[in-house]
Amino acid sequence: MKFVPKHYLLSNPVFWDPIFIEWDYTESILLTAYDLLRNDSIIYDLHSKSMTLKELMRENGFPKKTKIFADTGIFMLEWFKLYKGKSFNQDYSKITLPVNDVLEGYELMDPDLLVVPDEIILPMDSDSIVKKKIENMKENVIKTLDRFPKSKVIGVIQGLTSETMDNIYDFEKNHGITIFARGGLIPIKRRNNLYCETIKYSRQITKENFLHAFGIVNLNQIKCYGRCANIDSFDSTIVRALTSELYFIDENLVKHRFSDEVLTKCDCYFCDRLRSLRLENYEYPGRSIIEKLFLHNIIAIKNYCDNVKCF
Repeated sequence: MKFVPKHYLLSNPVFWDPIFIEWDYTESILLTAYDLLRNDSIIYDLHSKSMTLKELMRENGFPKKTKIFADTGIFMLEWFKLYKGKSFNQDYSKITLPVNDVLEGYELMDPDLLVVPDEIILPMDSDSIVKKKIENMKENVIKTLDRFPKSKVIGVIQGLTSETMDNIYDFEKNHGITIFARGGLIPIKRRNNLYCETIKYSRQITKENFLHAFGIVNLNQIKCYGRCANIDSFDSTIVRALTSELYFIDENLVKHRFSDEVLTKCDCYFCDRLRSLRLENYEYPGRSIIEKLFLHNIIAIKNYCDNVKCF
């Protein structure tokens, strides 16, 4: 199973620094159209230099061998609408990201793989709403394939019933898509039977096809995806969240409070560098320490995922 971490170079200028832009820690990274489209300075650079984001990144040292995986970023908006409503005086219910804008964002990126814009099918959705969302997703498949080669396009499987999942999967497969992703999992993560059955059925119908998963929000889900569901890859923002809370992730995906003691658990380059620093205040570490802890955590999850075996 492969780990695809979100890279924050579109939302945080720190991530253009060499330690992050010369990325050699995972085979792929995740970028979102939403992050790009709200970054006026990068869009200005791309237009003024007549470059794609991939070209700009590589000009700054991003390695050619690392794949760029592009998602819409729409799910974050849906999450805010469902659980937060308003935050920092922003009414998320009024924010939309039209499909054509997403596809234009993808064209500016020129990613190696890109996700068809989808709609999250929720447990409380009525039959009529589910039907409408499926129709929208099918239209999005056609629009995406009109602008990008099939080999780059990832079809998304949504839904909570076998009929819905079959409907979406069959439509995407019949249009030549061979790489798939499972979406809409976070809203059902507390419904254990439904959560597990949905993941496993998505794996069952995709069979020999590559299956990616969205929606990792804790470390135990990584174990579930790899050991039980046999997912091929997943993306997540979990590393940034855990690092910001000063957690150290060990080789068994157990999190520990950052301290001198936990640094003895790992011999990676970044832990070696951390051991050479004077760590006098663990509650308010400097940027250099946070960077190294972040990258240790990336590597710890990556190494676990590279070696996980399905039951």
